[in-house]
Amino acid sequence: AAVADTSARGALFASLNVGDQITSGLKHVTKDMKTKNQPREATTEDGTRAPAGASARPAQPAAPAAKHEPKLVLQDKKKWEIEWHKGPSRRDKKVIALQDTANNHSVHLYGCENVAVEVPSKITSVNAVNCKELLLVVPEVIADVQLCNCQRVELKVSGKVPTISVDKCDGVRILLGASALGAQIVSCASCEMNVIFVDTTSGDPVELPIPEQFVHKFVDGKLVTTPAAHC
Repeated sequence: AAVADTSARGALFASLNVGDQITSGLKHVTKDMKTKNQPREATTEDGTRAPAGASARPAQPAAPAAKHEPKLVLQDKKKWEIEWHKGPSRRDKKVIALQDTANNHSVHLYGCENVAVEVPSKITSVNAVNCKELLLVVPEVIADVQLCNCQRVELKVSGKVPTISVDKCDGVRILLGASALGAQIVSCASCEMNVIFVDTTSGDPVELPIPEQFVHKFVDGKLVTTPAAHC
């Protein structure tokens, strides 16, 4: 076995020492033999190889975006559903002025863009989901206002509102009247949020950013969270 191993290694070193002649036995690769120039094999819909002679699978055109009809209806005499309304532009919004609202009514918005919604009286709650460039004006809310997965929303509340929730939103301006300054604002995974109110002493408008980043520290065995200094 030792003799055979020595012979094999000798043959290997001999083949390496032939110099430039080491490639003399190789066949020349022509252009048509290169992989990049080979015709692609046809495949079936499930990605497996198609039978010989079958043509390559044609590219499928992208499916057109689904078109939704705008919806504005009062369901069960208490739930306003406003869906898929779209205005010309963010500066020229489509105005939706609700009529005959009541304390037990709620407003639900979905998929609206470049729209301004005006609520004439106090209602129970407001919920906006997947909206862009939305202006929402409400005089007073009994329960809460919820904004979820929205972009560039301006909320104006002149009267009382217990809670305003902002979840996965980008670019939210909250304008609060004097009676709404007791509101609790809860934010999650959102950015570019600001609160605007009028200073009761000077009468000047004040705009404050809502923190987006936080610092977490252990203090006396407890995790203490504070806004980052630059927020």
